[in-house]
Amino acid sequence: MADFTERRDNRRIALGPGHTIRFRVGGRAFKDIRITNISGSGLFATVDRGEAGQFEKGLLLEDLVLDHPLLPKGHIRAQVVYTLGLAPAAPAMAFVGMGLHFVEMPEKTQEDLNNFVAAAMGEA
Repeated sequence: MADFTERRDNRRIALGPGHTIRFRVGGRAFKDIRITNISGSGLFATVDRGEAGQFEKGLLLEDLVLDHPLLPKGHIRAQVVYTLGLAPAAPAMAFVGMGLHFVEMPEKTQEDLNNFVAAAMGEA
């Protein structure tokens, strides 16, 4: 039986096309990675299925930058906390989703991100 228990600890906002991130893993640079939602503590990104196998739970992403003019700048460290669509039992999709948790970011970046999310939710 599937477990659909909510595990995320912050409210998040959905993002439209044009919201991407870039980061490094093991010296390799990734860019133009689409993100679909974001909160003050993490985000959900989609990666090409061919690249997805290297994004296992626990993997650290270095120098993550939010590539959108309205999102704060600053280099973030994030960790893969889950993948969606990678399991062999899952129907083959062109993209695989991954949940990322922010583990370290500059204080100003965190403040700006929290303000962005609050404003998007109509709380600012």
